[in-house]
Amino acid sequence: MIAIALDAFTKHEMTGIVKLVEGPAADTLKNQIRGEFDIIFIDADKPGYKTYLQIILDKGLLNKDGIIITDNSTPILLDAS
Repeated sequence: MIAIALDAFTKHEMTGIVKLVEGPAADTLKNQIRGEFDIIFIDADKPGYKTYLQIILDKGLLNKDGIIITDNSTPILLDAS
């Protein structure tokens, strides 16, 4: 799937402003990602979304005016259990 995204970003000349990252989500967020981002899109294993969100917030990866977009996650993130 990352190849499809990369093709689209390349076609529309977005590779200079979009950082595409692939790897085990928690490890990648903890060890490879630095800085603040305006938009973070999470499309990973759904049971891990709460963990990924917590890592993003704990590390301050999201710009104060930024947004996080997740794929198919509303029931997971809103589940109080």
